[in-house]
Amino acid sequence: MARVKIIILPDGRITAYVEEGTFDDGQKALAKVLAGLAGEGIDFEDIGAIEMHRHEQTAVENHVHNS
Repeated sequence: MARVKIIILPDGRITAYVEEGTFDDGQKALAKVLAGLAGEGIDFEDIGAIEMHRHEQTAVENHVHNS
């Protein structure tokens, strides 16, 4: 199972990312987290597309905006 890191930015946006595994693994992990949050009644007004960013390490991330 991939470890998902969630960061709440000063402007209220939330970003989540996965540093290990494949892009497919990261997409599945992020989708599972978002589904779990939605199941708990957390409403998001805008969910960005899951993207892959390659730096020194591969990371898969998603940006969401809470309402």
